Order: sequence, then C-alpha cells, then structure tokens
Amino acid sequence: MQSRRSFFASFGGLVKKQKGERFFPYAPFFDESKAYLCATCDNPTCVASCQEGIIKRDEKEPPKLDFSARGCTMCGDCAASCSQKVFDSDNDAKIYATVEIDAASCMAWHNTICKSCFDPCLDKAIDFSGFFYPTINPEKCTACGFCIGVCPANAITVKRSLA
Repeated sequence: MQSRRSFFASFGGLVKKQKGERFFPYAPFFDESKAYLCATCDNPTCVASCQEGIIKRDEKEPPKLDFSARGCTMCGDCAASCSQKVFDSDNDAKIYATVEIDAASCMAWHNTICKSCFDPCLDKAIDFSGFFYPTINPEKCTACGFCIGVCPANAITVKRSLA
C-alpha cells in the first residue's frame, strides 16, 4: 500500500515543485567561526554519528542538515564525535533556521484535510484553525525539520535565521 505522502503527491497538480536553490542549515552546536576546519577533515564522523541520517557533507564543506527524510533530535552525537572540534557543546542546541508553510502550496490551505506536518511535530509548534490553515508558531518551533519531509505537497521550507 502507498504511503499517505505518496498518495497525495500522486495528484501532481496539487504538488508544487520547489524552485531555486534549497537552504540546508548547519547542525546544532555547530560553530560557524570554525567552519574552515571542515576543509581539513578526512573522516567526517559527524555524518556517521547522526542517528537520523540527516547530516550531509560535500567534500571539504561544513556539515549541513537535509530534512527530506527525517528531522534532528538535537541529541548532540555529531558534536561529541567531531575530531576537528567545530562543534561547541556550550552552544545552544539550536538550529538557526526558520520553518515556514507556503499557503499557496499547502493542501490544507486549499480545504483538504491534511495534518501530515502536525503529527511528527514534537514541539506542537504547528497550529490549525479548525481542520484547515496550518501555521507555524515561531515561539515553539525549534526548526528540527521533522515536518518538512512528511509534507506531501512540499509546502514547508526552511530558511536561514540568525536568531
């Protein structure tokens, strides 16, 4: 049997493909001032240590988070395993990103009952007006990304945030 995401995505016309370059945030605890050290890393243990498998790293680039399949639990295993010490456990377990729902692409904003994003949100940061109209509460959202990969319409995006 198809997954719910596959079923809804099969409607094609409802699914709006993402345009442009996607933003991939850094992992929690990452210290951007030490990102240059990633260029000398030949054994990216941060990638292998990620229980969710969301840390991706192009050669000589700092590790980034890809939320297409899962989200970040903020476990800190990436920081503990890094031999280059580009992660700082004194930093907040925070992902510097903002998660947004595109109402033009979201099926719920077009009167289809869909709560795919709501169910995996451990922080209960997605509020609904009735059965429809989801919005992300920025006060609760940790930008963990669990809502992104499950959206059948690819209506949830992550953008860079400094705060």
